[in-house]
Amino acid sequence: MDITHVNVFCRAGSAFEDDNVRGASHFIEHMCFKGTRHLPTTRDIIVEYDSIGAYFNAYTEKQYTCYVAKFHRAYTNHCVSILGDIMLNSVFDKKEYEKEMNVVIEENKRNLTDYENVLNDLMDSMVYRGSVYANPVDSMKYHKTVDVWKYDDVMAYYHKYYVPENMLISIVTPVPFATILRFLKKTDFVRSSSSRKRVVEPILNIVPSMIYDRQSEIQAEMISVRNIQTAYLAITFRTCSLYSPDHFDLNMLRSILGGSLISRLYTILREKNGLTYTSRVSTTYYENTGDITFYAITDSTKILRNDAASSRNQTRKNRKGGRKKGVYPLMLDLVSDLVKRGVSEKEVSVVKKYMKGKRIMNLENAETQVSYNGREWLLHNDETIVPYKSVYDTHYAPITRSRINHVIAKYFKPENMNVAMVGGDLPNVDLVKRMAMAMAMW
Repeated sequence: MDITHVNVFCRAGSAFEDDNVRGASHFIEHMCFKGTRHLPTTRDIIVEYDSIGAYFNAYTEKQYTCYVAKFHRAYTNHCVSILGDIMLNSVFDKKEYEKEMNVVIEENKRNLTDYENVLNDLMDSMVYRGSVYANPVDSMKYHKTVDVWKYDDVMAYYHKYYVPENMLISIVTPVPFATILRFLKKTDFVRSSSSRKRVVEPILNIVPSMIYDRQSEIQAEMISVRNIQTAYLAITFRTCSLYSPDHFDLNMLRSILGGSLISRLYTILREKNGLTYTSRVSTTYYENTGDITFYAITDSTKILRNDAASSRNQTRKNRKGGRKKGVYPLMLDLVSDLVKRGVSEKEVSVVKKYMKGKRIMNLENAETQVSYNGREWLLHNDETIVPYKSVYDTHYAPITRSRINHVIAKYFKPENMNVAMVGGDLPNVDLVKRMAMAMAMW
């Protein structure tokens, strides 16, 4: 392998923002591409990477911002040095600041019609209500005008969080480790830290604050969108933090329910009923809490019932049974059956082979490993990190059916349940809640 993969994580994300700088983490990510003292313009920065055929990008999450680079091993010193320069020495020219603010506004306008993103933000606002995780990474409500923030407030945020003590570099490369360390000493990641008279208090180990609003019943919210035929549905249960051992059991449950083409959700919605093209189950974990989410996209006429299936099957049995169920009641049936019966030994056996095979294949993917290593050290830096190649044997091989059924009973309760829908011609929110409460599992 002649390729070096680098992820530089900065512990700056929406979870660390105060009200006066909401969205600043994402904006600063943009501004780090706008020029430094050594590379004054965006073009100067891009030329450095394009001239050697390197890949360069960045993204912002709630817990961190990550800068990504991929290039031939011969350019490792050069490319890492540029990353240090743009992250630590961005000049924030005021003209470029205003110009890029307009770019971010346009990006957020586009996201208003990314209904999957709208659904995710709606669900987070319910599931994590009262916590820093309820806030989106960015939003139009943060960026209605270019002067939404004070320039000095954004600069103060940048200088507080964009310091070497608050950064972590993950590298997968054929270059020897001793050589990497020698390279790093010549970059701003090290020079900037050693040259300061006063070292700031590291933020890397700080856990974002959590003001947890407890649920007492099922929550449901809808966003109606005019003139679209599609509906986006999600059923979410609050679960555990990324530090809880339960999250490994929940990850295996996620694979049983929505991780493959033989998973429960795919089989019920697509194979048996032809209701969806897209459906999945996901898990998310933060420092204090997490969730497991059932997700589907469908025609809005199929949310509650499958009229097309009924009209095609006008047998005596179908006429007596009435209309077939739509996506939402079928998802509720899946949850109900899961709580009542749990998972089977066969499902656990099959999904273990599936998960093991996926992880073996991912060993060929350096991008997976560089991301895994960085996230693990960033969020678990006071623990012993399990190498990616050993994750399955360490955490997933010992899982049993009883362990998975235990987390089902623990977290799949009405006081943990949230329902969100975005789209056209949505059902009444009270009906949605009543249908969830009427499930036999409660």
